[in-house]
Amino acid sequence: MKRVAFVTPGILPVPAVNGGAVEELITKLVEANEEYREFEIDVFTTANTKLKNYSYDLSRIIEVKKGKWIVFADRVLDICARRFHWKRNVRLYDRAFLREVERGAYDILVIENVTSLYRTLKGRVTCRKCFFHIHNNVDLYRSEADLRNMVKEQFSILAVSDFVKKQVIKAAPGAQCETFYNAVNRRRFAPISKTERVKCRKHWELDGSEMVFLYSGRIVPEKGVLELVSAFCNVYEKNASLSLMIVGKGQFEKEKVSNYERKVYQMAGTCPGIRFTGFIQPEEMRNAYGCADMVIMPTIGGEPFGMVALEAMSMGIPLIATRSGGLVEFLNEEYALLLDVDSKLEKNLEEAMVWGMNHKAQLETMGEAGIAFLDQKKQFNEENYYKEFCRLVDK
Repeated sequence: MKRVAFVTPGILPVPAVNGGAVEELITKLVEANEEYREFEIDVFTTANTKLKNYSYDLSRIIEVKKGKWIVFADRVLDICARRFHWKRNVRLYDRAFLREVERGAYDILVIENVTSLYRTLKGRVTCRKCFFHIHNNVDLYRSEADLRNMVKEQFSILAVSDFVKKQVIKAAPGAQCETFYNAVNRRRFAPISKTERVKCRKHWELDGSEMVFLYSGRIVPEKGVLELVSAFCNVYEKNASLSLMIVGKGQFEKEKVSNYERKVYQMAGTCPGIRFTGFIQPEEMRNAYGCADMVIMPTIGGEPFGMVALEAMSMGIPLIATRSGGLVEFLNEEYALLLDVDSKLEKNLEEAMVWGMNHKAQLETMGEAGIAFLDQKKQFNEENYYKEFCRLVDK
């Protein structure tokens, strides 16, 4: 049986007890391996007390502790890297991963999403095949220089969309890069009944008859949250029988509220129809989606993929989304209102929400079209995610 090491980004724990799209996907592979039994897996993850509740037959969860002084130092390094426009980030925490990972010998090494981990581990870990799994756009933490060096050292790169794959190949010509689409758990995100919807709305103190829009994700500029809030406030002034749920928080585990978040909260404070839920545990997300008539993804920056869209589609909820990055690879106008990212975005968001309010009968048909798409396109279903991983690493 082949031995596989997953080196996680070291931001959120795996299994995904605190959420995180990358962490959820790694968890899916670990759990599927318990059923299909292809590998012995070591998962190197940031430590968390909740992980003591998880154990697997074929996987070891190896916690890598993060000292307070390392957290402080890495935050300073991050600030410096952004302020002085470094070409790649530097993290002291990566050395703690090295101490753990280099103790083992592996057939397959998968480094998840942070290229500084590659720089620290390269040449120090015994493995036959090395992969870098890139979930975000090429940037400071997924640097062009590191990607070019990976090509020289014959790393294979797995990209979450064709959009990201094109970025990789542009940054590192000649890269061995394959598209490895994210996938949704169709059982977890199954359509919700009318009785369940009533219960969900009661839980979130929502009126059963009002129109509910939902945003799920980080509250950061590239996600277009400020534009969404502004557009919603304008619609709410003319019709108060609607609500906007904003699920999520700022930048991962950072407790300090950013200036951008303050602007969002300040603007939302003028509109009684907006509810902030904060972070919601992954197992509770279905209930949150269950409140929504439409899910909104107003991404301004290039969306690497868009798991929220897949989850909404699986539940039969139509979308309002921008034509951003990887979203256009699986969204179409049968089940989504697609908007351009331009100077008219706020106005177009307003018009899309008003259209949804005035065409409630069509929303059900749109939702059914989203489900039909996933029924046809098996590559986006979790049942095939593990099989595709096996195919790619054995290629």
